[in-house]
Amino acid sequence: MKNMKKALIMAIGGATLLGAASAQAITVNPSLGSYTFSGPAHLTQSIFGLDCELSLTGNVTQSGDVLTVTVTDGASTGSGLCESVTFGFPWVATIDGSSLGTGSDIPVNVTFQNVDVTGPLGQCGTGNDTVPAVFNTVNPSSLPSSFSFAAAIGNCSVNGNLDDDSGTLQITNP
Repeated sequence: MKNMKKALIMAIGGATLLGAASAQAITVNPSLGSYTFSGPAHLTQSIFGLDCELSLTGNVTQSGDVLTVTVTDGASTGSGLCESVTFGFPWVATIDGSSLGTGSDIPVNVTFQNVDVTGPLGQCGTGNDTVPAVFNTVNPSSLPSSFSFAAAIGNCSVNGNLDDDSGTLQITNP
């Protein structure tokens, strides 16, 4: 009878630990808040092809295992007509933490909603477009997390890879 009680107590304890482990949310290091991602991007609109530096700033918030990235500001800089490229904000994307895996670098597909881009020849899309991207988190590493994209926005196309400027953003799934 004592052995059965011990086995039952151990089983309950093990189940409690497993339940606690599965209830843990993903973690964002160093913290939730504002981040800027920047890097080279190529925008094509009709006969214009522009190689520019794109910088986007936004906030990372969390609800359970879901992160929300809300892009609130940005700029296109560089030579030629790069500075004629403008944006309307906010853009919003969610990252499902359960898709991150554990302890490894796993790219996660995300979609930015409400993307509004105007190129040298005018509005690229409807002003309410979606842009698929890949979020590359690095668990843990000294390399920055990044967003990469190759997408059409109406009559424009955009390709780029934007790295976390601080080089500190890490998202892990314990």
